[in-house]
Amino acid sequence: MKRIIFSSLLAVSMVPALHAAPDTSYELDGDYSAPPLVAPTIDATNVTFNASLTVNNTGAVFKTRDTLNFTNTQSGTLSAGFGFDFEWYPTVGTSGPKTASTFYNGGVINGGASVTISATNVALPGSIFIPVGSKIKVTGSSLDLSGTTLVLDVPGTNSFNVLDYGSGICPLSNTVAYAWDPSLNLTANSAFSSIFTNHLKQQLELGLIGSTPYFTSNFPTPTNQVIRAVFLENDNPLLATRVFIDSSDIAGGFAHIEWAGSQIDPVSGNTVSNYLYLSDVLADTTNAFTVFPFGYSISEQFGSPANVGTATPSGLPPFEPGTVTNSYAYIDYNVIPGSADTNNIVNLSPTNLPGRMTISASKDLDLALAQIEAPNYLLLESTNHFKGNNGSTIAAAYADIRLGSTNGFMTISNLWVPNQPRWNGPVIAWNTRWFTVNTNGPPIGTNTTASTITNDYRVLLVFSSLNAFAPTYVQDLWLHATNTLLISDTFNIFRSLWIDARSLTITTNGPGVGAGAVDGELNLRSPSLSWATSVPRLRYLTNNGAIRIWNASAQNFGSGLVGSNYLDFINTGFIGDNGSTIFANEFFNSGTISNGGNLFMLTSSNTTVLAGQILAGADATIRAQNLIVSNSFFNVKSLTLTPTNLLTDVSVTNGNFWSVGNTNGTTGVGFALTRKPLTGDLLGTSLTNYVGSGNKQAFNTWAGQDRGASVLGYSNNAALGRLILDTSGGSSVFNFGSAVPGLTNALYVDYLELRNAATNRDQTTNGNFTHLVLTNNLIIYYAQAIIDGTSIAEKMNHKNNDHLRWVPSYAGYFSSTNIGFSGVTNAYNAALAQSTDIDSDGDGIPNASDPTPFFLPSDVNLQTALTNVPPPSMRLTFNTIPHATNFVYYSTNMVNWLLLTNFVTVAPYPSPPVTVVVLDPIMAVTRFYQVTVNTWLTYPF
Repeated sequence: MKRIIFSSLLAVSMVPALHAAPDTSYELDGDYSAPPLVAPTIDATNVTFNASLTVNNTGAVFKTRDTLNFTNTQSGTLSAGFGFDFEWYPTVGTSGPKTASTFYNGGVINGGASVTISATNVALPGSIFIPVGSKIKVTGSSLDLSGTTLVLDVPGTNSFNVLDYGSGICPLSNTVAYAWDPSLNLTANSAFSSIFTNHLKQQLELGLIGSTPYFTSNFPTPTNQVIRAVFLENDNPLLATRVFIDSSDIAGGFAHIEWAGSQIDPVSGNTVSNYLYLSDVLADTTNAFTVFPFGYSISEQFGSPANVGTATPSGLPPFEPGTVTNSYAYIDYNVIPGSADTNNIVNLSPTNLPGRMTISASKDLDLALAQIEAPNYLLLESTNHFKGNNGSTIAAAYADIRLGSTNGFMTISNLWVPNQPRWNGPVIAWNTRWFTVNTNGPPIGTNTTASTITNDYRVLLVFSSLNAFAPTYVQDLWLHATNTLLISDTFNIFRSLWIDARSLTITTNGPGVGAGAVDGELNLRSPSLSWATSVPRLRYLTNNGAIRIWNASAQNFGSGLVGSNYLDFINTGFIGDNGSTIFANEFFNSGTISNGGNLFMLTSSNTTVLAGQILAGADATIRAQNLIVSNSFFNVKSLTLTPTNLLTDVSVTNGNFWSVGNTNGTTGVGFALTRKPLTGDLLGTSLTNYVGSGNKQAFNTWAGQDRGASVLGYSNNAALGRLILDTSGGSSVFNFGSAVPGLTNALYVDYLELRNAATNRDQTTNGNFTHLVLTNNLIIYYAQAIIDGTSIAEKMNHKNNDHLRWVPSYAGYFSSTNIGFSGVTNAYNAALAQSTDIDSDGDGIPNASDPTPFFLPSDVNLQTALTNVPPPSMRLTFNTIPHATNFVYYSTNMVNWLLLTNFVTVAPYPSPPVTVVVLDPIMAVTRFYQVTVNTWLTYPF
């Protein structure tokens, strides 16, 4: 073993003999620096660094020979200008490199241009730092990166690419067309530069539509006034801006533009701030610079603002009218997150970016408490077994992530940050300078007494469309878990996604819970990515976060083939695609499913939509045995429901709001219930059907049973709470037909409303509604009908060939009004109660004017008594009203009731309630009695 102890400047060189056997061990126990020393040559099986080693004179990456085991202890600090290569380079046989046995870093490595580590077992509890643009590569079988710090840059590193520039003198010619008048072109709300040329000799103009002016002025001499002004347009309202103008002397004076952005850090819940500065030299030679970039500069601050002076208040300086000749300097920056742009590298691939980091384990990888940051690219690869990353912080502009687990369960949480505090977007600046002479004396309020003043104007125009935080992107995301995969991070994927799991849960997190994102998200940003091919084994999907798919085709979630449908499809978050076809045993949605301009098709055993949204620009179809839809919002082009057993919105107070169709002139924007389920109604649901103008049509079908104008039609008959028909006119119509050709069906609606052109009626015949076309086998029954807030229930009754029928006996949630009399408050049909023509109780007073318009059950007042009238009988007396049909029933057991008699009241109209008598001969068996009085609610009509 060689144990090497160096003093600080001891010039010692250890050079092994040619082809000599390597030493067993090499230990560095004293600080060593080259230069001034000669770089050490190390040929040993086991190498240990217990002190500082600095190597800057090798001209190449520093590496050792024949080393199988590397150890850098907590006392070790390794630095090399060209970097380190920690691999096995055997002297005998192939020259390598090969994989070493072990590598341990408990200290610090400053890697210069690169650090390469390749060993079967790697442990990195220490730190590795290398400059922006360098690279780190760590590969092996088992990688223990718990507690490691791998940093390629510092937070906030950005690249500022110059897209365009130019400088010169304006106007470009002496023609009036190119003249520039600052008093007209620089205003309180807008600013336009003079016409100028860029470096390609193209003529340009910078126009600020919504700018804010700032200015300062001073008199460096009694006869010279310097006016410095900045016009700033910032089109991101989430950014705060400040302007700082230094007017300290006539030759100097900077203008600084500050943009400040902030967001909530999901891990800590604290506010994170980021600052960007554009600086311009507003001096004598500002626009005479011949060295690019003509006095402009961009810088950034992370966490706290820079100290650039006192902010200048907004205000518009005075400009003398008239055209001027002005010098200018123009620049167009593109602020890029990271230190380099993919547009400038080989194959445009992020894997070729400088400032990249590779971490690849063939057996297992542990990232607990790891702090890893690369400015541009990171590879995380452990396809066999990923042990986790509890407490880690890992970030880069781009990444490839390929992780697997030998366990049945894998969690991806706080592995990847969704965005970084890095600026991105354009910043365009144009500055100018000109002079005017004022012979009218100094401005009021100044100390100078000179009669002639030279005004020196220095003006800067700035446009920005910036974001303070840049999203991170994953090129390839491959995740394998035998059974269950849980994702809490946000991934923006732009090349490939492969999830090999039977169950996938995407979580929601919220600030301050330790996760790197507010919610888990899978954003498939490539148009070639499809959901079905990305998750081939998936059978259970729970989405509490977001799934966004950029593919233009409809996406398949399961299929109709046996064994390939989803067993559970649960969405409480957001799913966005260009069409969804879903096959699931159990479907639950309390979030949002948005399908852009395409279809939504769901086939399931049990479908529950609870406070959820379905947004589809095309047809929406739901097939289910049981369909429970409550507090939901649908916005679709057409809607088809096919329930088998149950259809319900649970309660009239938990209603749905469904918008079907659109106003842009589309045909086929209807709704349909293709079969009546065994039980259930939608009496809390509001459905609005829109049809555009022109010759457009909605085709609507419904499968309710025709039970006549009776309250029976509103029970277990797929009755609808509200139906609103709205069209902008022309020849557009709403077609209604039976769900089953040849059979008569009915649509029972509690509240029917017509809007806009749907209110049009045929004035030459029977007042039919011209935009409603009802076939002979469908009837719409309604309890209330409204146009412009006014009931037309009576007037609509029996219109359109008797296919519109009023049910005045039904008082539903939307059609009823509460009336109290005789000490009782009851709900009654509002249209009937407010009628000025109908007298429901036959007393000669129309309902609208009658304080007691209805005959109540309590008014019947059935009385019984024995009488000796031969034969001995039971005398029944009760009250009724004119034209009522009366039914008297008896029973001997209070279970089975038999009709004793029925008759129509013969009292004349109008008259108050009358008392009638019915005699029933006494039998040997005791009898019980009850009476039903069916009033003619719409009498005399």
